[in-house]
Amino acid sequence: MEGTSKELLELILNNQKEQDKNILNLSLKLSNHINAQTPLNDKLLGYLESNRKTNQKGGIERIGDLEKRQDNTESFLKVTVGKVGLLGVVFLAVGGFVFKVLNLIF
Repeated sequence: MEGTSKELLELILNNQKEQDKNILNLSLKLSNHINAQTPLNDKLLGYLESNRKTNQKGGIERIGDLEKRQDNTESFLKVTVGKVGLLGVVFLAVGGFVFKVLNLIF
């Protein structure tokens, strides 16, 4: 590619102008996308975060409540299983004692 310095500088300048236009177009597209995305993000935050004005719980708070309920349920089940097991041992002991007493009597 042969040419004068002036021609090369003009070519570089034209390429830079074209790149500037491309960058501007991409910036506009990004800005438009962000502007279009903002209402959707706000709506999603409305579902996730609690609303103190309306006393509505958001998804995050509801998950926290469900985790607490699950922990309480698991604790209750563990205690219940322990009590049933203890009652089983007591009944076996009493039954064994009654069986031995009955064997001694009869």
